[in-house]
Amino acid sequence: DESFKASRLHSMNNVYFMGERKSDEWPGIIQEFDVCINPQVHTEADGIARMLEYLAMNKPVVSTPLKVSNAISDYVHIADNTILFIRSIEGCLNRKKIRPALSGSDFAMAQSWENGVEKLGHLIEQKLRLRTNARA
Repeated sequence: DESFKASRLHSMNNVYFMGERKSDEWPGIIQEFDVCINPQVHTEADGIARMLEYLAMNKPVVSTPLKVSNAISDYVHIADNTILFIRSIEGCLNRKKIRPALSGSDFAMAQSWENGVEKLGHLIEQKLRLRTNARA
């Protein structure tokens, strides 16, 4: 949009806009990041897939609030204003945040389709058992 095009980010020498890339190029690019950011204007689930990619590579992530913020807040720094966003990035750069017991990469890997289907199968089996027990 026009406000993004006019942003001072475009004049900063440590900010790069990568443009379109093939999906197999991203891991090599992300590996070079010190901190991954997800500064979404919207509070929808924008950027969740990209954040899972960052977490899978065990990178620190700073994001604006999303609908899924509660589910990821143990692994992602959630910043709801500019000052907190900047401080969160600085904290990641200074490695001040203690890593959780379950790493971001473990969390991201647990979000696979296979795991989701397995969890759904367990829920269905549990409901069927409850229904069977209620009839007995």
